[in-house]
Amino acid sequence: MRISAAHRSPDLKVWSLSTFHATGFIVIVTLGLHLYGALPDRLRQLDTALGFAAFIILWATTCAATSWGLRYAARPAHATDGISFSVAIAGGLNGVMIFAVLLAAFAVRVATASSSPLAAIPALFFGAVIGSLLAFAIGTTVGLVFGLIDTVLIRMGSALSKWIGGADLGTP
Repeated sequence: MRISAAHRSPDLKVWSLSTFHATGFIVIVTLGLHLYGALPDRLRQLDTALGFAAFIILWATTCAATSWGLRYAARPAHATDGISFSVAIAGGLNGVMIFAVLLAAFAVRVATASSSPLAAIPALFFGAVIGSLLAFAIGTTVGLVFGLIDTVLIRMGSALSKWIGGADLGTP
């Protein structure tokens, strides 16, 4: 079976949107922590390797979610939904994926630190159910904001491209 080029690696639109979303999210969180006054305390807890690993995990989950969202938006049945809706849903998916990574790390920590790790399974299950619902809601909200920003930027880029005589960049 032959794998098409579209499924081998993400295209430029996925890479650029994923990088913009992940970096934008980090900037917003960092700015929020700075304004709240908690940034120095949080930065003391990090080292380069942990910070780099956290960004790579965030970017990878964002890339996977963005790829799914753009494939969803490209389906003929969803052609009228627009990029904002698909990015919002992808944001929810991204929130759940990030939560799953954090929950897995927490579960490993509980399993290694506890004398009876099996006793923590009901609490972890309850936390997984409630946490994934909250992560989806928060991720969808963040995704909707980024989807609206993407729509504005793509429309501005298309208008600028048409104005200078270039090709249409596509519809948002």
